[in-house]
Amino acid sequence: ISSYYAESLFLASRFADKIVYYLLHKIQSVVDMQKLGAINVLRHLLNSAGQYMEDKRSLLMMGLRKLLAPENVTSTKVKRAIVQLCVALSDHAYVDAEGGDHVIAFLVRNLVPPTEQETQGRRVETDVAGTNQLRTQCGQALNTIASTCVCANKLLWPYLFEFICMERYFPVVGDLCKCLRTLVARELEAGRELDFETGFDNARVAGNHAVLARLFVCLCNAPLNGLLARRAREGFGLLRALSSWFNPAMTEV
Repeated sequence: ISSYYAESLFLASRFADKIVYYLLHKIQSVVDMQKLGAINVLRHLLNSAGQYMEDKRSLLMMGLRKLLAPENVTSTKVKRAIVQLCVALSDHAYVDAEGGDHVIAFLVRNLVPPTEQETQGRRVETDVAGTNQLRTQCGQALNTIASTCVCANKLLWPYLFEFICMERYFPVVGDLCKCLRTLVARELEAGRELDFETGFDNARVAGNHAVLARLFVCLCNAPLNGLLARRAREGFGLLRALSSWFNPAMTEV
């Protein structure tokens, strides 16, 4: 496999356009092995041949839209490879380009299992371990984007507030809280005030009272096990970070 990667790197220095078009075509295949191979080679090129891929940003993001779309039905194994590709896109600032919101939507959507309506007529996945790993990878990828991307605030704020109070996202609310807390820390570190106006008029974005209530629920039963303790820790951290939004007097507590 390493020899194939080395050859693809050599070819990328001379035929980057053709390789990208070819890989984007293979990614649309209905055969998982072809799709996985194309995704992995593309990720390798992003990590190893970045200088030859710089001018392909818009082409790549446009070509990946179908792969990241909700209607794209694919296996857990392929989704895990897509998450790794999303991390590579993030590491090389591709999510800063137009289409980065599709990357975020894919990661957030796969934090939780699909609804019954979404799985209707599809083959049910039996790889429980793989599904759990997919959710973990999505949470880690979102946190990487929140921590490192220049446009993280534009992509995630206030978008993540659409999910923090949704019941189906409650099992992963710790991941959402961690991302939001990271965004707050970066904004304050840069000397900017938190913006609770832009985008908060969206009906899907939870208001401050709903978020406060959700964070208090996160604190319940924290000592019972590690999962609940982590959720409580992240919830309390976000509670402190957003205290001025809930009530100015809370900042003194």
